[in-house]
Amino acid sequence: MKGESVKRLDINYYKYTIGELIILFEAYNELENKTEIITNYINDLKKLVDEIYCNLQNMIFKDLEYDNLLNPEFPEEIHYELSKIHECLIDNKFDPMFNYYFEKIKEYLKDTIEIKYSYDYKKLFLYIYAGIYHINKNK
Repeated sequence: MKGESVKRLDINYYKYTIGELIILFEAYNELENKTEIITNYINDLKKLVDEIYCNLQNMIFKDLEYDNLLNPEFPEEIHYELSKIHECLIDNKFDPMFNYYFEKIKEYLKDTIEIKYSYDYKKLFLYIYAGIYHINKNK
């Protein structure tokens, strides 16, 4: 899908979204223990994959209906920390405050999903976004 995106539309929005989906699905495939929260998030992400696939097949570029799965409404309490940790994880930017951001997010998500500092960036991205998605979905 990534190659077809470049060939057919070559739109940064789609390339970036597909890149994030690849990270999330790779992380999921590498998990030994798949929790219900993680599995539900991945299953819902498949709607976004299908939507992108259909748009590419039909050469249609439009905003994605399921974009909120990758660009959720961040909780006000940790909005800043989530945006900064996203830059660290996905854009590979070093930030000396990473541990602080991580701890704030971990504390916020503690009743929803457990995240650990030892997780690689893909797994951490998956767990954080699955946790936020779960919270938003159950509001």
